[in-house]
Amino acid sequence: MAYASTPDEIQLDELFAACFVDKKILAIPLITGKGEMSAVEVPNFDALEVGAFGILTVKRDLRKFVDAEKIDCVIVPGAAFDKNGGRLGLGGGYYDRFLPRAVNAKKIAFAYDFQLVESLPTEFHDVKVDIILTT
Repeated sequence: MAYASTPDEIQLDELFAACFVDKKILAIPLITGKGEMSAVEVPNFDALEVGAFGILTVKRDLRKFVDAEKIDCVIVPGAAFDKNGGRLGLGGGYYDRFLPRAVNAKKIAFAYDFQLVESLPTEFHDVKVDIILTT
């Protein structure tokens, strides 16, 4: 599972393309309610359209939900990350609610160097990432 990048985030188009070529099941988040999201399969680039806030989403008639328990890797977005895997999200707590359901997933953050800080204030419900890769 990955996310559809916004202009300010590390672009994931090449990752998406590699998943399609390797015939991997790729999912992106779909907001399903206040503070709630699910994973929706992305079969190819043509299945995407611009959705809310200008973020790509899977076209409504092509949406196929993926069980969180079946996901083996989640690329997690964030505004900042600390060296202990702490994550400052983008607000709303969507990933903090979703990630505990993805029990088999390795949680990976792709971040710019400036997003990595020594420490962040975290609370009991904040889900940490397992790996942070910076550029």
